[in-house]
Parts: sequence; structure tokens; C-alpha cells
Amino acid sequence: MQMNPAKDLLAAIDKADADLRHLSLQIHDNPELGYQEHFAHKTLTDFLANEGFHVTRHACDIETAFIAEYVNQGPPPAAGAVVSPMRSVGFCSEYDALPSIGHGCGHNLIAISGVAAAMG
Repeated sequence: MQMNPAKDLLAAIDKADADLRHLSLQIHDNPELGYQEHFAHKTLTDFLANEGFHVTRHACDIETAFIAEYVNQGPPPAAGAVVSPMRSVGFCSEYDALPSIGHGCGHNLIAISGVAAAMG
């Protein structure tokens, strides 16, 4: 069986489409200014924790920052296989809103793009 990582990645994101859309709309409907995004912080961190990520809330001494880590626990390598060191990939998500405008810059969409990429 041939592996197709790109296809697998897109399938994982497609599978989560409805949940990601709901998450985006929740953040959109509850706009919060920078460093005051308590609803978005809780919503995103709860979602990621439920998806199996190890979540560090209030990261770097910033009340509304977080780090979500996921380690793929795939099958163990075959005996004698060459094992490469694990790779780390980072994604940034903005989820703050603008005063009097709300999510005019689409940060609710940017937040979900980062979450979707991490889930893929």
C-alpha cells in the first residue's frame, strides 16, 4: 500500500470541516480585543485538548496565549529500520478582533487555518 501524506492530510482536515467551521463562527460571534481573548482562548484550547493535543494554557506568561503539542504515536519502526529524528512544525493563530469592527481582518479564519493545519 502506497502512502500519500498530502492526501491523508487533506482527508483529516476535511473530516473536521464542520467542527472547524463551528469553531470559527464561535470566535467570530464573540470578538475580543488583543490580550483580552478569553473566550477564544478557552474555545480553542478546549477544542485542541479534545482532539488529543497536549495544551499549555497561558503560555509565556500571557493570559490568552497557548501552546498545543501533538506527538504522532504511529506504529513502532521495524527491526533494523533507520529512524529519523522527529520533526517539529509550528503554526501561529491570531484570534483577536478590532475595536468597533470585530473580526474585520478575519482573525477567526486565521485561527482556524492554524488549527486545521495542525490537525492535518
